[in-house]
Amino acid sequence: MADEHHSKVDFAFLSEEFVQHHFADLNIELLRGAHIQKDAVYLYALLQEKEIPLRNYYSSLYGLELVRDFNANETYYYLDFTEQGKGKLSRQQRHRELTPLNIVMGILLLKMYYDKYFEYQKMIQWTDIEQQISDSENSAQLKSVFFEQVREFYSEAEWLLVRKRITGCLREFENLGWITRSPSHSPEELAFTIRESIHRFAKLYEKELVHFDDFVAAYLKQSK
Repeated sequence: MADEHHSKVDFAFLSEEFVQHHFADLNIELLRGAHIQKDAVYLYALLQEKEIPLRNYYSSLYGLELVRDFNANETYYYLDFTEQGKGKLSRQQRHRELTPLNIVMGILLLKMYYDKYFEYQKMIQWTDIEQQISDSENSAQLKSVFFEQVREFYSEAEWLLVRKRITGCLREFENLGWITRSPSHSPEELAFTIRESIHRFAKLYEKELVHFDDFVAAYLKQSK
């Protein structure tokens, strides 16, 4: 009888009014891989208030772990696969890994995040990205990825193509909750804030971070 009791998962919390108002939005965001921080006021409040029943919900129905993580005194939540595998989200349409180009962009963002570590907001503009590509310790690797040729100068048209590629990468990171577009800037200005949850990227792609040169070389070889 004891085992039978513990095997049952109580979903009664789903009938509560506050949960009913916000759970659908929370569920969509978590299942698409988003990282929820406190600026998502109602979703964050729901996670804090119902963390334990939500953990049981995702574990029992999806085989996923609801994770509460921390970085720079900020708490964020996301779904992760358990040690046993990818749970019930193992189907290709539900399990989306970052492309090699997005991984390179993620490493670039992480570098800029730590460059601004002691700033309250990690605000990034296009000029910051341009500077990293043109004149940083990883400049040669970044140029080889984004331009395919390592030169000192590039034309305005070449930079425009790179900007379009980077904009596509940033959309993915925005969907994941790792950056937030600045409301005070137009989309054309390419200004955004790197969120504390970017630390999750560092955990997922530690190998690529440590062996960045080898990763870029393998990527370029595969792209030929």
